[in-house]
Amino acid sequence: MINPLIDGLAIVLAVGILLIAAVRFVGATRLFRPSFEARPILNKSELRLYRMLCAELPAGWTVMSQMSYGAFLGNRSYKRYMTINAKRADLVVLDPSLTIAAVIEYQGGGHYGSSKASRDKAVKSDRVKRQALSEAGLPLLEIPAKFDQALVRDIARNLAGLDEPETSPRLDARPLPRLAAHRPAAAAVAPSPRRTAPRATPPIRPVR
Repeated sequence: MINPLIDGLAIVLAVGILLIAAVRFVGATRLFRPSFEARPILNKSELRLYRMLCAELPAGWTVMSQMSYGAFLGNRSYKRYMTINAKRADLVVLDPSLTIAAVIEYQGGGHYGSSKASRDKAVKSDRVKRQALSEAGLPLLEIPAKFDQALVRDIARNLAGLDEPETSPRLDARPLPRLAAHRPAAAAVAPSPRRTAPRATPPIRPVR
């Protein structure tokens, strides 16, 4: 009678150990291979800028968000191409022919991070983006953390080639094609070697 009881307890114990091991295995699998989750494409400030820009641009114009630089820039050097391929543009403005009118980078409060290492990384990344877009002849607008409807309206009107607005001063370090490039505070504008601005503006040293 004792041996069957011991055998039964041994089987129950073995089954319990197997169940515990199985639960731990499943838990470990979920820990190291968690499920994918949807997340917003833009943060609140970027979304506000996006909506303002869409509202101000004429019909037929398109604003794309979080586009890979590698999707609209190419280079015969694979090494150089890979320096920009994984980088993302906050917003890309396309005219009715789906030609890129401007690339917009929003320099929000968290753009440079909270440490020297993160700031150095962001500064280096910005430098690479500016150089690549300059070589490709694509205008770059770097929007400061604080912006308003008037600024966005002026940018949209100049991108679309509409009449020059008078709602805010023209601050342009380097002229852009059909673009007033309003630059309050630290907003910077990358040059385009292909075209010239409608009229000359006072030289202002860009913020680096």
